[in-house]
Amino acid sequence: GFWIFDPLPIDKEVSRVFRSYLLLKTLVCVLFGSCMGLLLCCLDCPLWPLFWIMTFLLNYIPEVGALLSALLSVPAVLFDGEVPFSTRCWRTVWLVVFGTLFKVVTGNVIEVHMYSTQGGQFMRMHPVILMGMMMLCYSLMGVSGMFLAVPIVATLKFYLVAANMPRAFLNPLLILIEGDVTSPHRNFVDTHKLKVCRGRAQLLTVGEESESLQLSLLAEQP
Repeated sequence: GFWIFDPLPIDKEVSRVFRSYLLLKTLVCVLFGSCMGLLLCCLDCPLWPLFWIMTFLLNYIPEVGALLSALLSVPAVLFDGEVPFSTRCWRTVWLVVFGTLFKVVTGNVIEVHMYSTQGGQFMRMHPVILMGMMMLCYSLMGVSGMFLAVPIVATLKFYLVAANMPRAFLNPLLILIEGDVTSPHRNFVDTHKLKVCRGRAQLLTVGEESESLQLSLLAEQP
Protein backbone atom coordinates (compact mmCIF):
# COMPACT_ATOMS: atom_id res chain seq x y z
CA GLY A 1 0.00 0.00 0.00
CA PHE A 2 0.92 3.65 -0.25
CA TRP A 3 3.26 4.60 2.60
CA ILE A 4 1.30 7.62 3.79
CA PHE A 5 -1.73 5.45 4.63
CA ASP A 6 0.25 2.90 6.64
CA PRO A 7 -0.77 2.79 10.32
CA LEU A 8 1.68 3.95 12.94
CA PRO A 9 3.67 0.86 13.95
CA ILE A 10 3.45 0.17 17.68
CA ASP A 11 5.97 -2.47 18.70
CA LYS A 12 8.96 -3.03 20.95
CA GLU A 13 10.92 -0.17 19.39
CA VAL A 14 8.26 2.40 20.27
CA SER A 15 8.01 1.12 23.83
CA ARG A 16 11.81 1.17 24.05
CA VAL A 17 11.77 4.84 23.01
CA PHE A 18 9.38 5.70 25.83
CA ARG A 19 11.40 3.68 28.36
CA SER A 20 14.64 5.33 27.26
CA TYR A 21 13.09 8.77 27.57
CA LEU A 22 11.77 8.08 31.07
CA LEU A 23 15.12 6.68 32.19
CA LEU A 24 17.15 9.59 30.80
CA LYS A 25 14.66 12.15 32.10
CA THR A 26 14.81 10.55 35.55
CA LEU A 27 18.61 10.77 35.57
CA VAL A 28 18.44 14.46 34.64
CA CYS A 29 15.83 15.10 37.35
CA VAL A 30 18.02 13.40 39.95
CA LEU A 31 21.04 15.45 38.85
CA PHE A 32 19.19 18.78 38.85
CA GLY A 33 17.41 18.04 42.12
CA SER A 34 20.69 17.06 43.78
CA CYS A 35 22.41 20.23 42.58
CA MET A 36 19.61 22.43 43.86
CA GLY A 37 19.35 20.52 47.14
CA LEU A 38 23.11 20.87 47.71
CA LEU A 39 22.93 24.56 46.87
CA LEU A 40 20.10 25.17 49.36
CA CYS A 41 21.97 23.14 51.98
CA CYS A 42 25.05 25.33 51.46
CA LEU A 43 22.81 28.40 51.87
CA ASP A 44 21.63 27.05 55.26
CA CYS A 45 18.04 26.57 54.12
CA PRO A 46 16.43 24.21 56.67
CA LEU A 47 13.88 23.00 54.10
CA TRP A 48 16.42 21.77 51.56
CA PRO A 49 15.34 18.07 51.75
CA LEU A 50 11.77 19.08 50.90
CA PHE A 51 12.92 21.23 47.99
CA TRP A 52 15.14 18.40 46.73
CA ILE A 53 12.08 16.16 46.39
CA MET A 54 9.94 18.95 44.90
CA THR A 55 12.62 19.90 42.37
CA PHE A 56 13.09 16.27 41.36
CA LEU A 57 9.35 15.79 40.74
CA LEU A 58 8.67 19.15 39.10
CA ASN A 59 11.61 18.83 36.72
CA TYR A 60 9.72 16.08 34.88
CA ILE A 61 7.76 18.98 33.37
CA PRO A 62 10.17 20.50 30.81
CA GLU A 63 11.09 24.16 31.37
CA VAL A 64 7.99 24.93 33.48
CA GLY A 65 8.93 22.56 36.30
CA ALA A 66 12.30 24.20 36.95
CA LEU A 67 10.63 27.62 37.02
CA LEU A 68 8.04 26.44 39.54
CA SER A 69 10.70 24.94 41.80
CA ALA A 70 12.63 28.23 41.68
CA LEU A 71 9.53 30.24 42.56
CA LEU A 72 8.98 27.98 45.58
CA SER A 73 12.57 27.94 46.82
CA VAL A 74 13.34 31.67 46.57
CA PRO A 75 10.86 32.74 49.31
CA ALA A 76 12.26 30.09 51.66
CA VAL A 77 15.67 31.80 51.46
CA LEU A 78 14.56 35.41 51.13
CA PHE A 79 12.05 35.40 54.00
CA ASP A 80 14.06 33.42 56.56
CA GLY A 81 13.54 35.56 59.67
CA GLU A 82 16.45 34.00 61.58
CA VAL A 83 18.99 35.43 59.13
CA PRO A 84 19.93 39.14 58.75
CA PHE A 85 18.32 40.93 55.82
CA SER A 86 21.58 41.62 53.98
CA THR A 87 22.60 37.95 54.26
CA ARG A 88 19.20 36.86 52.96
CA CYS A 89 19.57 39.13 49.94
CA TRP A 90 23.02 37.79 49.09
CA ARG A 91 21.85 34.20 49.51
CA THR A 92 18.91 34.87 47.21
CA VAL A 93 21.27 36.28 44.59
CA TRP A 94 23.49 33.19 44.83
CA LEU A 95 20.41 30.98 44.61
CA VAL A 96 19.17 32.69 41.45
CA VAL A 97 22.60 32.74 39.77
CA PHE A 98 23.61 29.17 40.51
CA GLY A 99 20.06 27.85 40.05
CA THR A 100 19.94 29.35 36.56
CA LEU A 101 23.38 27.92 35.82
CA PHE A 102 22.34 24.44 36.98
CA LYS A 103 19.17 24.61 34.87
CA VAL A 104 21.01 25.66 31.72
CA VAL A 105 23.72 23.03 32.12
CA THR A 106 21.45 20.11 33.07
CA GLY A 107 18.46 20.96 30.87
CA ASN A 108 19.93 22.58 27.76
CA VAL A 109 23.30 20.82 27.59
CA ILE A 110 23.39 17.49 29.45
CA GLU A 111 19.77 16.46 28.80
CA VAL A 112 19.86 17.26 25.08
CA HIS A 113 23.25 15.55 24.74
CA MET A 114 21.93 12.43 26.49
CA TYR A 115 18.89 12.30 24.21
CA SER A 116 21.07 12.55 21.10
CA THR A 117 23.78 10.08 22.20
CA GLN A 118 22.16 7.62 24.63
CA GLY A 119 18.56 7.65 23.45
CA GLY A 120 19.18 5.75 20.21
CA GLN A 121 18.59 6.79 16.64
CA PHE A 122 14.98 7.83 17.18
CA MET A 123 15.84 10.32 19.94
CA ARG A 124 18.51 12.11 17.93
CA MET A 125 17.05 15.54 17.23
CA HIS A 126 18.25 19.11 16.99
CA PRO A 127 17.75 21.23 20.14
CA VAL A 128 15.85 23.87 18.14
CA ILE A 129 13.44 21.24 16.82
CA LEU A 130 13.08 19.84 20.33
CA MET A 131 12.23 23.22 21.84
CA GLY A 132 9.86 24.03 18.98
CA MET A 133 8.00 20.74 19.46
CA MET A 134 7.77 21.40 23.19
CA MET A 135 6.13 24.76 22.52
CA LEU A 136 3.79 23.22 19.94
CA CYS A 137 2.78 20.34 22.21
CA TYR A 138 2.29 22.80 25.07
CA SER A 139 -0.09 24.90 22.96
CA LEU A 140 -2.04 21.78 21.96
CA MET A 141 -2.01 19.70 25.16
CA GLY A 142 -0.80 22.00 27.92
CA VAL A 143 1.90 21.02 30.41
CA SER A 144 1.46 17.31 29.73
CA GLY A 145 2.23 18.02 26.08
CA MET A 146 5.63 19.44 27.01
CA PHE A 147 6.41 16.25 28.93
CA LEU A 148 5.36 14.09 25.95
CA ALA A 149 7.05 16.21 23.27
CA VAL A 150 10.27 14.16 23.13
CA PRO A 151 8.65 10.69 22.91
CA ILE A 152 6.10 12.02 20.40
CA VAL A 153 8.84 13.31 18.10
CA ALA A 154 10.81 10.08 18.58
CA THR A 155 7.73 8.01 17.68
CA LEU A 156 7.07 10.12 14.57
CA LYS A 157 10.71 9.71 13.57
CA PHE A 158 10.37 5.96 14.06
CA TYR A 159 7.37 6.00 11.74
CA LEU A 160 9.33 7.94 9.12
CA VAL A 161 12.15 5.40 9.21
CA ALA A 162 9.95 2.30 9.49
CA ALA A 163 7.43 3.30 6.80
CA ASN A 164 8.18 2.66 3.16
CA MET A 165 8.70 6.36 2.50
CA PRO A 166 10.56 7.47 -0.64
CA ARG A 167 14.07 8.73 0.04
CA ALA A 168 13.24 12.00 -1.70
CA PHE A 169 10.87 12.80 1.22
CA LEU A 170 12.62 10.91 4.02
CA ASN A 171 16.12 12.35 3.75
CA PRO A 172 15.15 16.06 3.98
CA LEU A 173 12.90 15.32 6.96
CA LEU A 174 15.70 13.47 8.78
CA ILE A 175 18.11 16.32 8.08
CA LEU A 176 15.53 18.80 9.42
CA ILE A 177 14.86 16.82 12.59
CA GLU A 178 18.49 16.06 13.44
CA GLY A 179 20.09 19.18 11.94
CA ASP A 180 22.85 17.09 10.34
CA VAL A 181 23.42 16.37 6.66
CA THR A 182 24.79 12.92 7.54
CA SER A 183 21.60 11.88 9.36
CA PRO A 184 20.15 9.88 6.40
CA HIS A 185 23.30 7.76 6.20
CA ARG A 186 23.48 7.28 9.98
CA ASN A 187 19.82 6.23 10.17
CA PHE A 188 20.35 3.82 7.27
CA VAL A 189 23.29 2.23 9.07
CA ASP A 190 21.41 2.05 12.38
CA THR A 191 18.37 0.49 10.70
CA HIS A 192 20.57 -2.08 8.96
CA LYS A 193 22.26 -2.96 12.27
CA LEU A 194 18.85 -3.34 13.90
CA LYS A 195 17.68 -5.69 11.14
CA VAL A 196 20.84 -7.78 11.49
CA CYS A 197 20.37 -8.05 15.25
CA ARG A 198 16.74 -9.07 14.79
CA GLY A 199 17.76 -11.69 12.21
CA ARG A 200 20.33 -13.16 14.56
CA ALA A 201 17.82 -13.25 17.40
CA GLN A 202 15.30 -15.04 15.20
CA LEU A 203 17.93 -17.57 14.10
CA LEU A 204 18.87 -18.24 17.71
CA THR A 205 15.21 -18.70 18.60
CA VAL A 206 14.62 -21.09 15.72
CA GLY A 207 17.78 -23.03 16.63
CA GLU A 208 16.71 -23.36 20.25
CA GLU A 209 13.24 -24.51 19.24
CA SER A 210 14.60 -27.11 16.81
CA GLU A 211 17.06 -28.37 19.42
CA SER A 212 14.33 -28.70 22.03
CA LEU A 213 12.14 -30.53 19.48
CA GLN A 214 14.92 -33.00 18.71
CA LEU A 215 15.49 -33.65 22.40
CA SER A 216 11.79 -34.26 22.94
CA LEU A 217 11.69 -36.69 20.00
CA LEU A 218 14.70 -38.56 21.34
CA ALA A 219 13.10 -38.76 24.74
CA GLU A 220 9.91 -40.25 23.25
CA GLN A 221 11.79 -43.03 21.42
CA PRO A 222 11.72 -46.39 23.24
